[in-house]
Amino acid sequence: MTRVLIVDDDPVTVLAARTSLEAAGFDVTTSQDPRQALDLATSDPPDVAVLDVVMPEMSGFELFRALRQAPSTRSLPIVFLSARGEAENRIRGLREGAEDFVVKPFDPVELALRVGRVARSPDSEESALEGNLQDFPCPTVLQRLQEEKKSGLLTLSSAKGHAVFVLDEGTVRSAALGSLTGTEAVLAALDLETGRFEFETRPVSQDRPSWADANLDIQSILLRSAWIEDQTRRLSPLLPKPGEVFARSGPVPPEDLERWPELALPAIAEALEEGVPSTLVELAKELALSPAHLRLALAVLRRSGTLVLVKGSAPTPQRDPG
Repeated sequence: MTRVLIVDDDPVTVLAARTSLEAAGFDVTTSQDPRQALDLATSDPPDVAVLDVVMPEMSGFELFRALRQAPSTRSLPIVFLSARGEAENRIRGLREGAEDFVVKPFDPVELALRVGRVARSPDSEESALEGNLQDFPCPTVLQRLQEEKKSGLLTLSSAKGHAVFVLDEGTVRSAALGSLTGTEAVLAALDLETGRFEFETRPVSQDRPSWADANLDIQSILLRSAWIEDQTRRLSPLLPKPGEVFARSGPVPPEDLERWPELALPAIAEALEEGVPSTLVELAKELALSPAHLRLALAVLRRSGTLVLVKGSAPTPQRDPG
């Protein structure tokens, strides 16, 4: 039975987490004292630790670092808990190297699924190098292959598309998904929530495509994906829908270019000829941007008035690009 240690100074959260995880079949130990939890974990390591971020005397991040320094818990999978809206904590948690991050208040089923996913690694399956993306999401697979310094070809197959990654001793040398390559392909692949993954060990020299990038930084791309997701949630009312018709009404304001340097606003504005109607699907075919990047950029342009909806347009049941 998978053993889980929950560390949170809030007794209500501890009770809710313990109840949901025990109902899912986990063996749960709890602690409201981070220092006591450190002793518990290092003396008898659990399979997974669930840590609250904000705790008195010792934060979840400090406890995480202490666990990583102890030989017995150096590779212990960690899931962070944090209050809704604390995007900086989520980004910091990913930067620190945690396996997952759950927002409070959490759904009991979601918490159990996430803990179950990080408790098992792809290597624990009978078929060591293949599995379901529902069980092992793309970030989990990539991080595990990096940790194991694997070399070969990783393929993801989903109804939304097929992604290919070339790894050399854990470093992602190149990535492609449909017409997307490099960072944009990785961002799109992170949205593949269902389907299959398969990793084939082979010399990477056999798989060097002409579009290969040099050393894609997966951790930085994961942070960027988290940032895009947070900003998209904030601008959700402005997100364009498939079938909606829009047009550019003027240049991109300088303040938007300065505030959003991570987004390809100039390229999108250039692709949108002023006054000429277009749709999300049509624009996606023209620009080599991931769906998440493109949707956020269009929302930013709508907010500034650079992009306007054409009167009388309405969303139609078309499929999102990617």
